[in-house]
Amino acid sequence: MRWRSRELRWLGLVLWGICEAMAQPTVDVAVTPAWGGWSGAGRDTEMDIRVRSSAAMQATLSVVAGAHTVRTELALEQGRTARLHVPVRSAETVTLTAVAQDAASVRREVSIAQSESPLLAVGVALDRPVQLEGFHTVRVNPDDLPRNGSAYSSIAALILDASTLGALDQSQLAALLAHVGQCGRTVLVNADPGPRRVLANAAGCRGNFLMHATSIPDATEKLKASLATPVAAPISLAGMSELARSDRSTWTRVVALVAAYF
Repeated sequence: MRWRSRELRWLGLVLWGICEAMAQPTVDVAVTPAWGGWSGAGRDTEMDIRVRSSAAMQATLSVVAGAHTVRTELALEQGRTARLHVPVRSAETVTLTAVAQDAASVRREVSIAQSESPLLAVGVALDRPVQLEGFHTVRVNPDDLPRNGSAYSSIAALILDASTLGALDQSQLAALLAHVGQCGRTVLVNADPGPRRVLANAAGCRGNFLMHATSIPDATEKLKASLATPVAAPISLAGMSELARSDRSTWTRVVALVAAYF
């Protein structure tokens, strides 16, 4: 009887190994849009995409937003998450599809709220309402801020406090620097001297649209005052690409400023 018990255990282990070997690898896809899922109609935004597989494999990721499609090839490693920040044109529904030869395809659909009013993105630690007449306010966490400068065309104004600014990673800071360099309307609340200097050095339009405030009411008042001066239309994805081709010194300056900050 004891021999039979051992034999059954070994048989169970063998069968378990066979089932594991025959099991089809799996791919999991998670996606989060920038700005808490909001965007201005017809603007550019960004998808924060995480892809994880149960086995090493090659996969193709497609992101479809309206008439625009972005495809990329991925070399996935077993148990490791590949993270991508893909700039896309804003659409009510963005569809992601991951296709791999040895795994079932995965499809995800993400809704992006299209705001008819200009968006005011507010990244502050204080949980108090922020209102600016004529704007729709979106509260954002540090991870909601994009890593591609073109995604800033989704918003019309931005308020950041010191804690949110300090939580940004290097890619986010580079995108923010590009944004203020293109005269993005931005207010920093009680920002530390180091980040203030870096952003001031990068600011376009003589720094007229990079403002500093000591409180949220002060920030909204300064934004109101700045609305008397118009800002040029936001740069599209195509425009950002053209800028990168035609004037690489701009991006060299951004990289140097990021390095100086960190």
